[in-house]
Amino acid sequence: MRLQHFLCPDRYSQETPRSWSVVRTQGLAVTRCAESWRSLATEGLLGLTTLSLLIWRRVEELATLSLDSQVELNYIVDFGGSVYLRIRNSRIYYETSGAGEPLLLLHGGFGTVEDFASQTPALAKHFKVVAFERPGHGHTADTAEPFSFDTMSAYTIDFIESLKLGAMNLVGWSDGAIIALLVTISRPELVRRLVSVGGLFNANSQSPEDLNWIRSLTPEYFRKHMAALVGRYDEISPDGPAHFPVVFEKTKRLWLNEPNIATEDLAKISAPTMVMAGDRDAIPPEHTLELFRSIKGAQLCIIPDTTHFLLSENPGMVNRAILEFLTVEGKLRS
Repeated sequence: MRLQHFLCPDRYSQETPRSWSVVRTQGLAVTRCAESWRSLATEGLLGLTTLSLLIWRRVEELATLSLDSQVELNYIVDFGGSVYLRIRNSRIYYETSGAGEPLLLLHGGFGTVEDFASQTPALAKHFKVVAFERPGHGHTADTAEPFSFDTMSAYTIDFIESLKLGAMNLVGWSDGAIIALLVTISRPELVRRLVSVGGLFNANSQSPEDLNWIRSLTPEYFRKHMAALVGRYDEISPDGPAHFPVVFEKTKRLWLNEPNIATEDLAKISAPTMVMAGDRDAIPPEHTLELFRSIKGAQLCIIPDTTHFLLSENPGMVNRAILEFLTVEGKLRS
């Protein structure tokens, strides 16, 4: 299939990569890229106004993609410089930083790529860090589908395959950890190493008190007690503030009914795995231990004096544990 890139402003680059054969934007197609944007304008293919809006963003990162892919790729960059990848008719927002072996960060429920704000700089010193926002989260618009972890893991698999970076290290937090487990179970060849942070594999393992608390939640409660989270949604969601109750109800149903991963399936995981949790996480410690024991050869890391939000509560210890698991004295583990 034909590879398509949709690109817009971030930083200027005179030289157009000759490895890309097609550029499309708002109905304007430029085939067999010329030597530079200046020559394109000279040839009359691009006017100066369009030229000022079209530039290559993170050329060294996008250049890793293969034109031989059987997946049709669509790169969209909005006028603010945000990058999207079209998957299943959704514009999936994503960010990359660093260089080296690829590492994919998977955010939590109601979350964004900012869930890993305290991890990304440290990890990007050793890895090519990639993070994307699932439909209904952050900069990615919602779909008509209900939320399910199977669907979310399918989006993640499509995302990994579309980037054509090969097998990736996965670090997932909360809902992202559940998705990472499902991806590793269903497509083991896509995963080098797995870090599950605050992960849950069976919704019924939550205490009756926690389940009742989830049932009692309302959008109004979230707006009052989690104002920063909801405010961030209002600010960046393409669906707008009025859509938050829809996403809220989808997430609530998801948390009450999923995940339902069998321990027999966890036992199929062959990728080196670290199970991480805070010692005061709301997820019962017995459940975390069962997750750890169900994965052959897994490592267990409990961060002291932290809750489910250990990523921001003790980022130094979290980052050190992740890096020690993924590297040996600064070098990547095999």
